[in-house]
Amino acid sequence: MPDLHKVAVVIDYQNVQMTAHDVFQHSLPLHESLIDPLRFSRRLVAVKNDDIERSNTKNGKNYPKCQLSRVEVYRGIPKPEADPEGYSRNQAQKAAWSKDAFLQNFSLTVEYRPLKYHRKAIKGKIAIDTTFKPQEKGIDVLCALAVTRLARSGDFDIVILASRDTDLAPALDEAHSYGVCRVEAAKWYSPAYPHTRGQLPINKDWKLWTTSMFEEDFRECLDERSYESKQSLS
Repeated sequence: MPDLHKVAVVIDYQNVQMTAHDVFQHSLPLHESLIDPLRFSRRLVAVKNDDIERSNTKNGKNYPKCQLSRVEVYRGIPKPEADPEGYSRNQAQKAAWSKDAFLQNFSLTVEYRPLKYHRKAIKGKIAIDTTFKPQEKGIDVLCALAVTRLARSGDFDIVILASRDTDLAPALDEAHSYGVCRVEAAKWYSPAYPHTRGQLPINKDWKLWTTSMFEEDFRECLDERSYESKQSLS
């Protein structure tokens, strides 16, 4: 039996959550699509191992299965002065995920970056304009840096990016060019939505293996904890 391949997963959290919501339960509130990053990553590796087992059986191969070794999560967070409830809720989620990882002696990090807000003059002072929805800024850069750093480290056999953000395709090309480990991706997939087919647009001189996760996988990844004031999750 060959050694297990060590896997690191980089999660573009908002992309993963919002894509799941749009594909699998767009009629429900967004907070009902809250993803537990550790459960997501474990499920991803389980799906990948099932694919490997089927391929080995079909082709008479003995390709190694995978073992989850590290998860890095990147996510925007509301500013406390603009959305104190959203800020507290996000912090509570990070604490819960980090506690689970600690109790399981697992390497998981969650890194937040403040959302970007519109501003306007209010009574002669510049303040946040809450009539505009805030936007994530810099998360794609953090994910790109994480993918290339982990791929270059030599600590992992496979680095998987969980995101459908096409801006991250160059980072996958760069990470692959190091030749140190396999670079892969993960996506939600539903036959009912053609846009969930295919892969990120990488250079054509290599094949990006993309693990597809279906609705039953999504259900297994949900964070069903009751967080305070969860009704307006960003």
